Amino acid sequence: MDGPALPLRELERRLEVRKWACELVRDGDDTVLRVSAPDAGDDPKRTVEVVVRDRGRGPYFAYLRTPDRLLATIEDLDRAVAALDLVHGSKPPPPPPVPEGLARAAAETAAEWADGTATGDASP
Repeated sequence: MDGPALPLRELERRLEVRKWACELVRDGDDTVLRVSAPDAGDDPKRTVEVVVRDRGRGPYFAYLRTPDRLLATIEDLDRAVAALDLVHGSKPPPPPPVPEGLARAAAETAAEWADGTATGDASP
């Protein structure tokens, strides 16, 4: 593995201490660190790929999908770990329940449109 693998290996070590699943792989000319949060299971949406880039402002960690957006500099491993943990570290909460009144109004509106009685007039 090449030079960018060194900071990725250190990031990998720090994430593994937190029980993240990590895999350092080659992807064409890139060295990529694939990481999944501890509770991600087999959910591919919760696996992200991190690379090292240098676009004239010094080497930094970035997501493979958005390599021009800095995640953290390679010197700031704590920030990189914190960012990954914040964004990908836990499952998002379920959406709040739809209020009964809103659900009832939506059902009534759908029924009106279905039976052709809807006027499209929003006035009371």
